[in-house]
Amino acid sequence: EPTRTIYDPGENDQTIGARIEVLPNGNLVNLFTQINLITGESTLNVILSSDKGTTWSAPIKVNDIFSFGARDPETGAAIRDGSILAQLAISREGVITAVWQDARFSPGGSLEGVVVSQSSDGGNTWSEPVQINRDPTVHAFLPSIHVRKDGTIGITYHDFRSNTADPATLPTDTWLTRSRDGVTWRESRVSNPF
Repeated sequence: EPTRTIYDPGENDQTIGARIEVLPNGNLVNLFTQINLITGESTLNVILSSDKGTTWSAPIKVNDIFSFGARDPETGAAIRDGSILAQLAISREGVITAVWQDARFSPGGSLEGVVVSQSSDGGNTWSEPVQINRDPTVHAFLPSIHVRKDGTIGITYHDFRSNTADPATLPTDTWLTRSRDGVTWRESRVSNPF
């Protein structure tokens, strides 16, 4: 079929990072970030389709995104981290888990963290975001998510726990955090710092 617009954010807004996933009942969930070009404010939204994408709902707000991007702690230089891009995964039971980078839980919004929000009603309502990275005293960024067949949620991300005071280097760790319920998370290191 010819390409067509499924959501127009309006003249002063843009969208980025659209990600479509299929619920167990066949309904579609399209997660995306919407940015207001005048205020710079960003929101995470979904639109839903129950007819294989022929029609789509109005946007449903998942939450605001409070992200400014991770920075090198010694030099202050920005790193490329995809701070406005979110991801989602869906369990066999239809629970949607969205993950993104957000600074809302740090003092003065100074450190990026990894947060999740869930929906158990097909994307119509969402839980309040919770921070899941284990060390909130360093930047955590670039989360990626998958849900196994047994319902285990796995989220990988990077952080600067192994960083040193040397401004010429920026040792970075990769972590995997897992949860069966979206509330309790256990973390393990994926690799040595790179």
